[in-house]
Amino acid sequence: AGLYHRVIVESEPFGIYMRSRADADAQGAKFAKALGCAESDLQCLQSKPMHSVVDAQEVVADKVTDPTELLEFFIPWTPTIDGDEVIDEPFFSFQKGNVADVPIII
Repeated sequence: AGLYHRVIVESEPFGIYMRSRADADAQGAKFAKALGCAESDLQCLQSKPMHSVVDAQEVVADKVTDPTELLEFFIPWTPTIDGDEVIDEPFFSFQKGNVADVPIII
């Protein structure tokens, strides 16, 4: 079949806010800026010590991209609908039948 032949879902995926690719890119740019790096400078980003990364995460988490999304205040770092790996909100994928036909325990 595919990669999975059975699934156990331990977290309810339908209530998790999924960020758009544009929002995730904007958040990533803010994160890189908080670290003093260009967003495309992987070497700079990887060279930062852990405490700087944690500090930058907190700075960016305080800058909500969409104030109408209440969950974003509580879960600032969320999955992203990137169009490749995650193509839609989980609820809509289930609704459309875009899921693997395997037994699921929720």
